[in-house]
Amino acid sequence: MVRFLPAGESHLIVEFGQVIDLAVNQAVHTLDQRLKATNLPGLKESVPAYASLLIAYDPLLLPLETLVAHCTELMRVDAAVKPTERERVEIPVLYGGEWGLDLSEVARRVGLTQEEVVELHAQVTYTVYMIGFMPGYPYLGGLNPRLSLPRLATPRTKVPAGSVAIAELQAGIYPLESPGGWHLLGRTPLRLYRPDCSPPVLLKPWQSVRFRPVTLDEYTHIQAQVAADVYIRIRPTSDARGGNMKTLLVLAGGLLTTVQDCGRQGLQAFGVPVSGAMDTYSLQWANKLVGNDRSLAALEMTIQGPLLRANARMLVALTGGKFAVTVNGSPAPQWEAICLAPGDEMACGAAVRGARAYLAVAGGFGVPPVMGSRSTFLRGQIGGFAGRALRAGDSLPVGECEDRALLAGSFTPRSLLAPEPSAVNTVRVMLGPQDNLFTREAVLELEQGEYAVSAESDRMAYRLQGRPLLRQTKADMSDKGRYCERRRSAGKYSGAAKRATDSDVGRQADYRGIP
Repeated sequence: MVRFLPAGESHLIVEFGQVIDLAVNQAVHTLDQRLKATNLPGLKESVPAYASLLIAYDPLLLPLETLVAHCTELMRVDAAVKPTERERVEIPVLYGGEWGLDLSEVARRVGLTQEEVVELHAQVTYTVYMIGFMPGYPYLGGLNPRLSLPRLATPRTKVPAGSVAIAELQAGIYPLESPGGWHLLGRTPLRLYRPDCSPPVLLKPWQSVRFRPVTLDEYTHIQAQVAADVYIRIRPTSDARGGNMKTLLVLAGGLLTTVQDCGRQGLQAFGVPVSGAMDTYSLQWANKLVGNDRSLAALEMTIQGPLLRANARMLVALTGGKFAVTVNGSPAPQWEAICLAPGDEMACGAAVRGARAYLAVAGGFGVPPVMGSRSTFLRGQIGGFAGRALRAGDSLPVGECEDRALLAGSFTPRSLLAPEPSAVNTVRVMLGPQDNLFTREAVLELEQGEYAVSAESDRMAYRLQGRPLLRQTKADMSDKGRYCERRRSAGKYSGAAKRATDSDVGRQADYRGIP
């Protein structure tokens, strides 16, 4: 039975079941392809998972009732009409040894020889049920049940890129070096993630995959061919004006300072996260104060901001949390536009209240867009300034703007913009599509309890410390597309309690979804 589960104010989950099954997954991809072909006004993005489809939409253009009715009608179409023919991709793999650290242990635990494990792993055709965890990571269904093993009790902190792995009834390939808890059988020399390509991933949902064992010589040869294919590293572009170019020189990078805008849209089905500013309210007002379009890129600083030097006259504004800000050693205001003269040094010191602040400059930062956004995606090493955090010696190009925009002073009284300070922040939440899996007491605790933000928080999510929320059952929650609301009002975040950016890939229900 298909269920329509509202997820936040602008997302809908169409759930086809609770199991990992080829027929169920086919139904997911059939609806996904039909939905994408309709060009329905207000439809923003759809993200297939194992047994569900996450749909992002604009409720002002597309009411929920209309979207549900449209999906229902699409599913009434002749059931014999299947998704487009599956393309088969062959993945060469060097099994065992230093490339497949767990092959011998897997063989021992399942009672087979290493050769038999390789044969069973490579003799079947897999289906890409979905892409998740990181850009290009394929969740492959079809593993021989004789190779089924639970995930590692203690995940590795580093798994090399290209590692071919298994867990339970799934197989996967790590596109980037990352933590991981699956059993490593081998490694492929192919690149699964190419941010310079469109789409940026080798494998796509609903494709079929076969693994082909190769020798070390074959592996080395393919690796050399892949390396010879010039990999376009997207870096800050030079400017033909040379010394006349406006720049902000980074004298100190701060704890974590990155270039961010409103995010990268429409690529979550390939495992590419939205990224973007953690606090879009503050980013947009910083741009507004200096006369920019509100979606232009700005600097997001965390806990400890950068030290910057202007080489030309420019208008800047700092919003967000309260930081110890000075210009040439004298205190400087936030939430209003100020003019920097050539040689002025702006220090965005330690956070006094809040964790993040945003610095916009009139004309915006002239870093190249990647996949439609200038946002930095740290794990994917793309966007922003060379895909990384700023450090001393970086020179940030500043775009041109009209001279009248360089008039110093506030465009809007700060009292109308800056959030009111509060010792306790109230987060408005909407119960999600899996709230029925938790006890009534757990729901009440969520609504009435107090939580502290743990130090184990990052751009993927805030980890909250408080009383645990008990579930009705210990069974795994099936992975679904992740959703988040990013509105801010009166200084309090609204929507889903988790804000997913850098590490989010659109489909982790809980830690068990991480390979």
